[in-house]
Amino acid sequence: MPTTNFITLPAYDYDTLKKENIEALEAVAKELRIKDHSISTLASFHPMITSECEAGGVVDVITQIAEDKKVKMVVMGMTGASAFSRFFLGSISRSMIDQAGFPLLLIPAAYHFKKITAIAFATSLDRNDIEALRGLASFARYF
Repeated sequence: MPTTNFITLPAYDYDTLKKENIEALEAVAKELRIKDHSISTLASFHPMITSECEAGGVVDVITQIAEDKKVKMVVMGMTGASAFSRFFLGSISRSMIDQAGFPLLLIPAAYHFKKITAIAFATSLDRNDIEALRGLASFARYF
């Protein structure tokens, strides 16, 4: 007689998970704000560091938040997914590059900050790129 094995996973309700994640994200944001003020050499530039916790696909949620809050730039860390996982699951970073309608700065996982000395701007020479270029020029002034 065939048998079936069952795995019982702990049942977490959405509200509890969201509350725990909000607390963890706020702790990370607070730590980043403290580090920003302690290492910044540019007294006039301190980016707004916030956290959000929403359910949904990463690309969709980030895009919606960026639109709702009129974010000028999204900064994302890259985890360095293996070629295997990128092949089967895709890359969130790649999807963000393909779908983002806003400036996006991707930071590699093992990156250690060095002063920015050059910025590349990819463009299709469309008139709409002028506003993005103005935003990039404004950002570059701090460096």
